[in-house]
Amino acid sequence: MEQTEKIKIQLESILQVHGHVVDIAQNRGLHPPLIFAGMAVYLYCTLDNFRPDCKKLSGDIDYIIHPKDMSHWERALQIKFQQENTQGFSGSHAKTIMDEIEIDLLADTSFVRPVEGELFTCRFFYDELEKVSTRRDGEKFLHVDAAQLLFFKLLLGRGREKEKYDFEDAVALILDAKIDAAHFYDVIFAQNEFSVRKIESLANRLHRCIAIDGRSAEFKENFLAIARNRCM
Repeated sequence: MEQTEKIKIQLESILQVHGHVVDIAQNRGLHPPLIFAGMAVYLYCTLDNFRPDCKKLSGDIDYIIHPKDMSHWERALQIKFQQENTQGFSGSHAKTIMDEIEIDLLADTSFVRPVEGELFTCRFFYDELEKVSTRRDGEKFLHVDAAQLLFFKLLLGRGREKEKYDFEDAVALILDAKIDAAHFYDVIFAQNEFSVRKIESLANRLHRCIAIDGRSAEFKENFLAIARNRCM
């Protein structure tokens, strides 16, 4: 079986589970859960650009849920949310398995990561997030905005040596999601205090993307041009 066909089968299994999750939310009158992380990247991208050379997906789907709905999800999925507040993560999270697919739920979550000595915060607060609806294969999906996803993937910055695809996902978003560089800038600095060093560190992460696919170079230049104009 060709590698692309194997990935397609995995995606179908994940999206079937997603259908069950959506049914739970609708039947209980909950806020629609927002897909984020890897599966949200997939919804923006062509299969050719989505994790090329990937042999196997991680077999999970991640959601941002409204914090008011946590108790309902606990009853529906027989789970218990844990509140965590560490140096790199704060928020509520829970996970379970459905049909061999891992479901990860997060509520009002912040990720804090250093990039070249500069601390960045990336927030996933349901009420703050821009919600995007996409139709794919006749189905409707609600997910996190591409600019927020790109920021998240660059912030994590995990490479293939860790069996992660953060930079490949970032490239796919740049190529297929048609992110406006000014919007990307605004998303970042709505959550973080501006500094020139932060711009430089993000530019270096974007340079890693260019090494994967040179077509992403234009986005980096547009981002730097926006930053220069905003600093004047």
